[in-house]
Amino acid sequence: MLDLIPQVAARGKHSSRDSARITSRERLHLGSIQLDFTASGPRSDPPMPWYGFGYRGFEQLGFGQKLSLDLPEPIQLEEAAAPTDTEVTKAVPAWSYSAFVTEDGSLLLSGSIGASPHKYLSFKGLDCVDVLPTEKYLLVQLKERLQCWDTQAFIAEGPHAEPMWKMDLPSAHNSLFPLVTNGYIVPKPPFFRELPSKIHARKLALGNEHAVLLTSELTVLTWGAGRHGQLGHGDLEDVEEPQIVDALHGVPMSEVAAGGWHSAGISESGDIYTWGWNESGQLGLPCKTQQCSVSTKQSHKEDEMGNTGSGELYSWGWGKYGQLGHGDTDSLDQPKLVNYFSVKHLCVNDVICRNWSTYVFCLESLEEKKKKGIFS
Repeated sequence: MLDLIPQVAARGKHSSRDSARITSRERLHLGSIQLDFTASGPRSDPPMPWYGFGYRGFEQLGFGQKLSLDLPEPIQLEEAAAPTDTEVTKAVPAWSYSAFVTEDGSLLLSGSIGASPHKYLSFKGLDCVDVLPTEKYLLVQLKERLQCWDTQAFIAEGPHAEPMWKMDLPSAHNSLFPLVTNGYIVPKPPFFRELPSKIHARKLALGNEHAVLLTSELTVLTWGAGRHGQLGHGDLEDVEEPQIVDALHGVPMSEVAAGGWHSAGISESGDIYTWGWNESGQLGLPCKTQQCSVSTKQSHKEDEMGNTGSGELYSWGWGKYGQLGHGDTDSLDQPKLVNYFSVKHLCVNDVICRNWSTYVFCLESLEEKKKKGIFS
């Protein structure tokens, strides 16, 4: 099932708070789609852990015996590789391994890394800022340059392997990875791709074969393979150069995301638009396949999702490995609240989902902080 042009999957009202201590924003991330309406505040308490759920057959979610997790659990990394006081600032899954960036700029890989015998690889003091891991390549953004390793090099040399590609970044670089000055990075040679000089890019999301870009004018552009409707141009044609998604033209957008073969965006008013492949309900729109269930208790109605700003997490799409976090392996074609975090009074601050796995970073909820006297 395909949707060739963007459709509204959920409506909301973009609320703002007058308090100087907390700000609201909306974030969207696609694998099976995960949505969090985030409330973030000052970090005066000890670091909270990252939580993981979904496929973990290679220990990419940290060590453990289960093949998959259908409920979130704190990620447990090997003590020798990441001492308990290590603060992880970024967690990104590939299929057979995951990459973790720490606050001191180190990089930790966990799982089956290019068929290497090492379950963990640690790159200390790398000045790592961001990372894009794939099965064949590991792309890393450092403070002053980009580097890429062929993961096969880790088999013999481990963390001492030399990068196969490097590119220096200008001192004034401030683009949001995988955007870089004058272009962007993709996880296959030649790695760097130029963008037309007339495009002022704000954010870029990469699918398996396509790209979705948000401009500084809040316009959405897409390009790449289009056979699943993931470009949103009303057809299945491939597009080589960035092209405006006409169905969204004139709608100011604040966020974009890309799954394997589907895409999404959030308007400034809080509406979620989705388009592309929908065989498992990943668009949050009715799915006709037998494997897709409909959530009857929670849906994407405005009164359930439209005014939230408390860091709740909703998920939908393919759920075979528990990557939706609902305690089962059902697939859903409507957003459903991940109760785990609400029950534990945790405020979802970041979410990343790719390759059957989901990572979530939390802070204590505003209500819990009030109880402790952090906020009055």
